[in-house]
Amino acid sequence: MNELPPFAPPPHRRRWPWGKKHTLAALLGGLLAVLLLFMAVSGFFAWRLSRQLAAVQMAAVKVQAAAKTQDLVQAQASLEDLKTVLSEVSQTYQGLAFWRLTPLAGYYRDGQQALLAAASGISAGEKLIGAIEPYADILGFQGEGSYTGGSAEDRVVKIIETAGLVAPVLDAVDADLAAMSQALAQIEPERYSFKFQGQPLSQSILKAQVQGQAAAQTVARFKPVLKQLPAITGLTAPKKYLVIFQNDGELRPTGGFMTAYSVMKVDKGKLLPEKSDDIYDLDGKFTQAVTPPDVLKKYLLTLRWNLRDMNLSPDFAESMRQFLSYYAKLPGEGPVDGVIAIDTQLLADLIKILGPIDVPGYGRFTADLDPRCQCPSIIYELEDISTRPTPYFRSERKAILGPMMGAILQKVYATDNQAWPQLFQTIWRHLEEKHVLFYFTDESAQSAAEGLAVAGRVASPSADLDYFMTVDANLGGAKSNIFTSQEVTQEIRAEPRQTSKTVTLVYKNPQKSSNCNLEAGQLCLNGKMPSWVRVYVPQGSTLIDAQGFEPDSLTTTSELGYTVFSGIYILQPESLAKIVLNYTVLYQPQASYQLQLQKQPGTKAPHYQITVNGASQSLDLIKDQTLTFPL
Repeated sequence: MNELPPFAPPPHRRRWPWGKKHTLAALLGGLLAVLLLFMAVSGFFAWRLSRQLAAVQMAAVKVQAAAKTQDLVQAQASLEDLKTVLSEVSQTYQGLAFWRLTPLAGYYRDGQQALLAAASGISAGEKLIGAIEPYADILGFQGEGSYTGGSAEDRVVKIIETAGLVAPVLDAVDADLAAMSQALAQIEPERYSFKFQGQPLSQSILKAQVQGQAAAQTVARFKPVLKQLPAITGLTAPKKYLVIFQNDGELRPTGGFMTAYSVMKVDKGKLLPEKSDDIYDLDGKFTQAVTPPDVLKKYLLTLRWNLRDMNLSPDFAESMRQFLSYYAKLPGEGPVDGVIAIDTQLLADLIKILGPIDVPGYGRFTADLDPRCQCPSIIYELEDISTRPTPYFRSERKAILGPMMGAILQKVYATDNQAWPQLFQTIWRHLEEKHVLFYFTDESAQSAAEGLAVAGRVASPSADLDYFMTVDANLGGAKSNIFTSQEVTQEIRAEPRQTSKTVTLVYKNPQKSSNCNLEAGQLCLNGKMPSWVRVYVPQGSTLIDAQGFEPDSLTTTSELGYTVFSGIYILQPESLAKIVLNYTVLYQPQASYQLQLQKQPGTKAPHYQITVNGASQSLDLIKDQTLTFPL
């Protein structure tokens, strides 16, 4: 009989207890609810932020518009509006604080820094407007200035006396701008590769960071000037300055041939001319035998280095230190507190604003176009007074600078208040473009001038960028630079181990030649021009080859921390001269190629065309500039 197998119960099927199912569902539901709540809250605050940020943008546009029109009243009102809407944004943004606990924490921190930067910027703007407002009518801003009464001369003195009070305000502005710049620097642009209003947001952030740094640097440049202004303008003690007229029609390294001078005393902000003379009178007193550089021996046919030719260094301070070391020992002269150099371009532009000026003993000067030179009439008349050869002694050419400056000052003081902003802006433009240069014997005053970039200094060498500057010296005697233009083309090949450059200099003189025969007694404005050009490049650069120089004139030297390629070229009227340099530089760029360009004082606006690895930039060099090319 067969035995039945033992009873085996069916396999047990594991089931989730109802309680555990409920727990999981609750967990998932809770997470979903939290997520939905997070999204809802974030969405709500994002919606509010978007509306408020639109208001911020509108207020910011109004601030920019007021700044462009130089309307201080509107700028102040717009800043108040911007401050109000930004405060609302800040409060709304705090509602997103829980983002700090999420992967979005980095974005939240960037937003906090942006709000901090904006608040600091508004604070700086409010303080700056308060500092500028008393001088609104002088500086060219719309607003009610505090110094509108009294004579023009009294107003200038009052402004100088009170300018020192602005320095502490600028300290506070500087602190705000430093906070703004520091906050902007904390934002990481690489997070924001997407576009906003058609542009990559990362580029906008980088631009804001650069502008923040530039604003802080600008205020830092002005602070020392305001602190030194009372001393410079003779408020603490009278000062004496040597004013030199540099004829940029006969270009020299610091801006032009030193043709005339005047000694000016400044006492409590008032200018008092003491004497005025021709530069040749100084050389008549200068009996010390100083050996000139070889280039002057050959082209000026002189065995003595005259004072009038001592501005050979393109660094204005270096040239003036040498000049004053001899000038102070001349009979009837003596020490001065500094040197101010001006050229014809400043005088011509001042006359354009002020209108014709009458100089006793010299006649009327205007800025009207003179067909004899296709230049302002004042330039032709000054050249005629100082240059035209005559068979008799012309005593009046000696003293032109002093009387002309006196006539200009009288016209400035007598002019309508509405012209002052244009005068101020014109003078500032000429300072930036190196048509006015300052050198002070006092170290603090000189440091302030250098910080403001009005001292005509050659920049200190840096291994972190490329450098380029051309310096011309007209050694022909004619005023051919009135008609001469300069173009510079650079082809740069930046490679990991070596940077090679091809630089082409083109000088053009399209005008006909003047009658330069001394016996004819005509004004020799345009004639054959032998010019000594020096090209300043980074130290250690190697010249491969050069074309366009006169035979045996090419040299390679070292000056002011730079390698210098120099030589002579000849430019005739109605022709051009072309120089080509091939050389290598030691500069090895990383992420970008930086090229520092410096402008020679007295030049107009040389045209530059720069190409780095196929990427090009062009500009008219009206002032020193640094270009950046991404690699």
